Amino acid sequence: MQESSITSRHTTCRSKGGNATTTSNTLSSIFSCVLQLFLIVQAGVFIGYYFALPTLQSINGKKGHHVSNLRSTGLHNIQVGKFVPESYADVRMRQIQNAIRAKRAFAKEDNFDDLSANGGIVRLSNMLVDAIEKDVPSDIDTLKSCFGYEVSYGNGGTAAPATVSPSSKCRSTEIARSKQTMLVVFNPYPRRRRWCGHTIDAGQVVTIDDISSECQESWMNLAVYPPPSLAEDADDGIEIITSSFVHGQFDELQVRARSDCDVPCVWKGPAYGTLRVSGTKWLITQSAEGPRYYDELNIDPEAHLKDHYYSTTSFQSEIPLPYFSWGEYDIKSKPVRYDEAIKGASFIANNCGSMNDRESLVKGIQESGFRVDSLSGCLHNAEPPNGLGMENKNELMRQYLFHLAFENQNEDDYITEKLWGSLQAGTVPVYFGAPNIREHAPAGSIVIAADFGTPKALGEYLSRVASDKKLYERYHIWRRKDYPSEFAQKYNFTFVHSECRTCRWAFARKKGLGFNHEQQTITPPRLSREVCTNEMTGLIHRPFKESYLSYDMTQHTYADALQTHQSTMTDRENESAKGSRGHATCSKRGVQSTFVFSSLEIERSVVEHDNIIDITFEVRPRHVHKRRSSPPLFLRFESRIQSNRVYFTAFDHRSPVSRRTFNSGDTAHWQTAADGMKYIQIKDRNSTVSVWADWETQMYSPFDGAIDVLLSADTHVMHQAGVIYRRIRVIVEDSDQLHYDDNVGVPSYFAKNAAKDFYHPLEFLYSDGS
Repeated sequence: MQESSITSRHTTCRSKGGNATTTSNTLSSIFSCVLQLFLIVQAGVFIGYYFALPTLQSINGKKGHHVSNLRSTGLHNIQVGKFVPESYADVRMRQIQNAIRAKRAFAKEDNFDDLSANGGIVRLSNMLVDAIEKDVPSDIDTLKSCFGYEVSYGNGGTAAPATVSPSSKCRSTEIARSKQTMLVVFNPYPRRRRWCGHTIDAGQVVTIDDISSECQESWMNLAVYPPPSLAEDADDGIEIITSSFVHGQFDELQVRARSDCDVPCVWKGPAYGTLRVSGTKWLITQSAEGPRYYDELNIDPEAHLKDHYYSTTSFQSEIPLPYFSWGEYDIKSKPVRYDEAIKGASFIANNCGSMNDRESLVKGIQESGFRVDSLSGCLHNAEPPNGLGMENKNELMRQYLFHLAFENQNEDDYITEKLWGSLQAGTVPVYFGAPNIREHAPAGSIVIAADFGTPKALGEYLSRVASDKKLYERYHIWRRKDYPSEFAQKYNFTFVHSECRTCRWAFARKKGLGFNHEQQTITPPRLSREVCTNEMTGLIHRPFKESYLSYDMTQHTYADALQTHQSTMTDRENESAKGSRGHATCSKRGVQSTFVFSSLEIERSVVEHDNIIDITFEVRPRHVHKRRSSPPLFLRFESRIQSNRVYFTAFDHRSPVSRRTFNSGDTAHWQTAADGMKYIQIKDRNSTVSVWADWETQMYSPFDGAIDVLLSADTHVMHQAGVIYRRIRVIVEDSDQLHYDDNVGVPSYFAKNAAKDFYHPLEFLYSDGS
């Protein structure tokens, strides 16, 4: 491993003869030197811009810090400040030259990206340099990365994969012991993070010389473990912004916090219109109108893949917005008195241009001889009885045995106040509208127009019921009983205001929490995220079973590769629950275990935070025969998911997702570098498990609920590379039952953001006074 230091580099140009003894030779030597320098500079400029580094800008040293060997590049000699008076662009171009020279010397491929650790150079942002200049004390002259870059040579001069390994200088014991060593931590992620008792703002550098007790375990290398967690932030609350507010049509008086909601919830603007959730690109189309008049209210089944969601009368929208709610309607009010009510039906509508031609149905009923009083603008033929006015529709409907609750369109779930108002009035609704009305109205409470072949047949039936008191009163029996369980369950969510339900949905989606669409509530995940390990084996016992397997390439069989283990808890407060073998110890902070294999030793650390599980591996070679390759080593996770051997993979969090079905040939994929991946997902209707790796590897699902991750393809190669650090992030979520599709493996919003966080680790540097 190499650690760069502050040095002045001097280049000496000599003539071919060695000593410049003549003026001619001297001039020739000078000219040759200048020409070489010019060509090098021109090549550097070309190479730098060829690799498209859009963030390159000139930086003038302010206080003067030297930064070497950053993990995000995995290369040497990143120097900024007064010690090397050159622009950041020049530094990066020289760095790329070094990388290309190294690539040509060490490997056959021309893929420059492979040089960096973890499969790809992450461009170093000026943000880091600016933060160092701003936040690091000026008396600190030298900063070294906690990560060193190393290339090892094998037989015949071939190179093992380049590796980046943490420096021992950044172990917790070293920081705590040394009075001179100071840790410098940079947060490149655009969210505040918490790490070892410190809060680090986005883009901020902090200097740390006091390590909290939770981070002082002897085995911890702070550059690797523990991972940061997201700090409480304003983004944790849910702010709903309506289009009317955005367009300036409403002032701050329209801003309201819903104190009655069980999640942080603020609305800006009136409770209608197009909605947006702060901090996201989500767009929610909200309306209580019907889709026949407004085409944009027709739900696109793939809209959620484009961050477009719905809050409409449809129960297939993310946040259903029905007309009925327990707070607005008491539909079990006293029924109308049969002996006092008009033996006919009222009809109230102003729109005579309905989409379902309800007007023809009204006329047909009237032509059958049954009395229909049309009291408003459409088909008007009567005035309100008993001196009543149109302003009191509830009392007006109570004057009749029936009310024609006819919608202006026939759409599932589009059930308006025409039905709920007439039930509350105590009359019997004759309903025409939503085809799935039986899924909504209490059984036996309404007459359904669609049950009759013709308007005449419907009119004749109404005449018969109107003339038979016992038959009529059957339609009110339900009022004297408890609400049908189906109805109560279906509309139970309306006890909570739609604004709060919108915030619940957004909060759950942001945080990776379970969300019961039917009840519109946040729920614990069906698969627990609590990390429990088996005391006898040291392996994870819950939420999945962890195992390590070697693969026999000739017999095509797996074998248990683990020989011994040793485990350490990182917290003092833990719970024990009886496991399948011994006890399962559940840690609230994390667990560290050392696993010994025939040719490798792995120090594995695991912790659950922010509803995700992070696993870190420090892989060391043991006794490896110089000329013999060892079988590949796989890490296996087993869960209860019934995935039917279907899994989804991608090269990284930006790449398209591929759907695959496991077959025996998949076990040989590790030999094909072009088939590498960093992401895998398995799921069923209840749960989804996704695994993210920070290196290019192979993953597949050999049977239901299982994920295999290739840790080492060849321990002989790994022996050449030395100690290797690898990270895995496991995300356990409830599946989106509303949009479940077993052909789609696109990560959830939460998983995507967790991946972005994962691929933007904290940058660690240190100053030891040297």
